[in-house]
Amino acid sequence: MALVNSANLDVANTALVTSVNAIFEKIAPGSFSQWCDVIPASGTSIEVPVVDGLPQVREWIGPKQYIDLRAYTLNVDRRKWEATFSLPRTLVDGDKSGVLTQRISAFAGRAATAYDFVMYDALIDNTLLTYDGQALLANSHPNVNGTTADNLTTSALTFAELRTGIETLEDLTDEGGEPLLMSPSLLVVGPELKRLGHELTGSFRPVAMKNDGVLDGTSSIVAATGFDNFDGGQLGLLVSPRIRNSEWLVMDVSKPGLRPFILGEFRKPEIVALTDMRDLPRFESDEYRWSLEFDASPVPAAWQCAYGSVTA
Repeated sequence: MALVNSANLDVANTALVTSVNAIFEKIAPGSFSQWCDVIPASGTSIEVPVVDGLPQVREWIGPKQYIDLRAYTLNVDRRKWEATFSLPRTLVDGDKSGVLTQRISAFAGRAATAYDFVMYDALIDNTLLTYDGQALLANSHPNVNGTTADNLTTSALTFAELRTGIETLEDLTDEGGEPLLMSPSLLVVGPELKRLGHELTGSFRPVAMKNDGVLDGTSSIVAATGFDNFDGGQLGLLVSPRIRNSEWLVMDVSKPGLRPFILGEFRKPEIVALTDMRDLPRFESDEYRWSLEFDASPVPAAWQCAYGSVTA
């Protein structure tokens, strides 16, 4: 359809706005939803209360022992996002090729990936603080069985490092020493590690053998064999182009309501079109404008669900 007059422009705008609204009618699209829950929010901020350190069971001898539970509150401000473009009115109204129409309609696709953009940036930047005052991935999460926990690594992704990440999450306890029963279920990588990711999460694991019989060697290799891949066999694989270079994470996303991140959704993405002849941009500059807008705040949630290597 060519945009040759205001009537056609109205049709294009209606189709654009309708398609964007349909995208977000139910659950937001994008792979981020595999490791992030979207929750409705209102007001100027979102507040996340957390209570840690439930008491351990003990033999009842003498008076009961009461403990004060450690309570945290994380408050995150409402954040606003936009993507805006403009086109001259004469160019749009005079388009007979349909090219401009296609580009305007494609803007709906940008709305479909808006949350992916926000959430992967937050995940990889690793600067937002969780309820304990640390980033999602950090070297010193406090109050873990009387000490600190480290879920940030600088090591490259290998079979051995993946096993370290899995064991780290599985060994986590709460403040009182009770196992958290983490069960890593997802490996997240970018295109650079796609092939390795498939090897790590596949059912078969190739193993190099050194001349002294030691497995998983990196030098003096004389043979190769293979085993059932119990380490990665429990993991799904998520490959996202928004993960850069050698960055990777292993996550437990198997528990409903427990995720490394949540996204507080104050206002769903929507398209605002300034294409009326009386709109100020048209009146002053003789141009049409379209803007994708939404209000949403990424919030690091259960750091105990994630282990990995990022830029921070």
